[in-house]
Amino acid sequence: MALQKNCSKQSAHRQQNMKPDQKARDGADALQQELLRMVARRRETATEPQRYGASFFFEVRSGWEVRALADDPSVRQAFTPTGLEDAFHDKSVRTILIPCDASISRTIAMRICTRHGEGKTVFFEIEQEDYQP
Repeated sequence: MALQKNCSKQSAHRQQNMKPDQKARDGADALQQELLRMVARRRETATEPQRYGASFFFEVRSGWEVRALADDPSVRQAFTPTGLEDAFHDKSVRTILIPCDASISRTIAMRICTRHGEGKTVFFEIEQEDYQP
């Protein structure tokens, strides 16, 4: 019984000591997320892009990099051809992500990129087993 009380006291003391550390981690979380997005973008753009019209077209593998890009508020996700057209017409959008579960084929994405003169960066996600660098 005494051992149980001592363990619960230690546990309470540990939790009390962890609170400031948790606050510091929460404050750094925004910076960590921004760094994660930058690293993901850097890794995904390390390969030579395909040029369609004025746009840069990258085929990217499913993974943490794509999840980081999807969480980026400056990246527009397009799930349909109409959504991709809307993203090209929106002047504030510079980067577009087409997830692998979108109803847009690679051919349709390339045609839409070619048709628009506005230069955008387009990431086309493909499944891990379909990827060929």
